[in-house]
Amino acid sequence: MQKSKRKLLKIYIACIIAGLLLVFVHISARNIMDQALLSDKIKMLSDAFFMPSVLIFGFGLLTWIASEGQFDVFAFGFKQLSDVLFNRKRQDRHAKDFVEFRQDGEKKYKEKFDMEGKTYIPLIVVGLIFFLISLSFNLVFESMI
Repeated sequence: MQKSKRKLLKIYIACIIAGLLLVFVHISARNIMDQALLSDKIKMLSDAFFMPSVLIFGFGLLTWIASEGQFDVFAFGFKQLSDVLFNRKRQDRHAKDFVEFRQDGEKKYKEKFDMEGKTYIPLIVVGLIFFLISLSFNLVFESMI
């Protein structure tokens, strides 16, 4: 249990660092220090925090959907297509039908992620935090106008 908490903490830290890096890149690209008005700087900060919030939150939602197995049909189809296109004989590692493929996928996912499949939660939480920071900058900007 301690190992999974440590792994979860690493995911939170990585998400926060990636988000702050995106904020820094956005602020650097827009030259925030060249703005004379404080309201313009606050507007740019709102924009800078909104971009990583959408990216991280969206990636978290896609990870959640994928962890529920909603994209398994595409993976199975592409594996079947590659077998046909490259004239491969069916090997033991490939499932014979979709149900078997999905059961094998669930086993592999649980072995790979020892956190009961909840790796998407840090992405969603950090995305929402960045969104709240962006919203707070936006509210300050609106009150200044």
